[in-house]
Amino acid sequence: MKDPIYFFSLYCILIFTAIGCRSTKNNMNQMISSMDTIVLKSKKVKGFGPFSGMATVINFRDTSDTFTQQIVYPNGLNGLKRLELKTDLWDPKSPKIEILEGTFGQDSIYVVDQNNNKDLSDDPVNIYKKMDWSKNADIIPITYSISRGDSIVQDSSWISIGRGTGDNTLLGKREYLEASFTIDKEEFQIGVFEKRNTSSFTYGYFPEAALLSSLGVRKDTIIYSDMVKVDELLNLNGRFYRFHSVSSYGDQIVLIRDTTLNTKIGTQIGMIAPSFKAITTANDTILSSEVKGKFTVIANTCGCGGDTKSTDAYLEIEERYGDTIRLLHVDSNIGESLAGVHIDSMDDFNQNFYNIYREQYCSRICYVIDRNNRIVDKFDIDEWDNKLPTILNIN
Repeated sequence: MKDPIYFFSLYCILIFTAIGCRSTKNNMNQMISSMDTIVLKSKKVKGFGPFSGMATVINFRDTSDTFTQQIVYPNGLNGLKRLELKTDLWDPKSPKIEILEGTFGQDSIYVVDQNNNKDLSDDPVNIYKKMDWSKNADIIPITYSISRGDSIVQDSSWISIGRGTGDNTLLGKREYLEASFTIDKEEFQIGVFEKRNTSSFTYGYFPEAALLSSLGVRKDTIIYSDMVKVDELLNLNGRFYRFHSVSSYGDQIVLIRDTTLNTKIGTQIGMIAPSFKAITTANDTILSSEVKGKFTVIANTCGCGGDTKSTDAYLEIEERYGDTIRLLHVDSNIGESLAGVHIDSMDDFNQNFYNIYREQYCSRICYVIDRNNRIVDKFDIDEWDNKLPTILNIN
């Protein structure tokens, strides 16, 4: 029989090990202000949360085409077509998620290989509906394979599938990242979202971060001006940290201490506005240094999907403020009859301007530059009537 001291010693070891493990877990994202670099463990969260999501158009192929893997088709469905969705768009050998569409009776349907077993006969048959962007939308949980270095691992996420305009089928990844942490016992939470990455389950494609909670107070919604891009700054109760990176698998976010806001050039609010040179549709060359004593408003509009609201908003700004501000309208295929100064976003001469103040083919973002050449706000052009009167203080 073992000596009682032996059991007591073993008991103590187990207790201290448990306490040590718990302490390590609790201290995982506990930081101190003397740290220049903060490495945060992050987690995936279901849905869009406080962010505004997007989706991409997906196209199916006839099942008689050549595919990369064998699957089991469900019985009783007609007119089946198939899609192999890459889990990592940038990996040429990426594993795939199998999705089928077809008809069942009078209904248009789709089936997702939710459990990743390549057998779609055991997955739910879903009737197509209009894409639902709400927080209460039907979200499909999925398990999938993905490459991690030299290994293929199993992971999970959520997607939504629905009809867009016309007969277009849309698919959107429904997840974002969160990291909760403390700095000198002050509590924060940040989120990372990739609005343009609608269907790949890796991160690093134009990620943006936002402060979701500060000192225990959480924001209900995130607006465009709350978002920061890589190398822009997050304000953590007066301490500024540069959003450095997010890991490819979304499990790590890196922030680096930064004190350069007042001297930094960029399109984040508070930074010095980048200089620009552009040519207008009237063939006039304009420089950022030309106008003094006026606010500059760069108004992006886009007619994607037949949208006219953003152009109408620009015209309302033009009518309201006229020559009291320098208003630059940016879009492609701009009508010749529109009033104001217009910059063709697709003109090769304007490529540098595009890279700074538009960034993507379809944009509806307004940038406001004050008389001291600083970015003082940026917002969706639909919000102009709530934003500009206060910023410009012009009735």
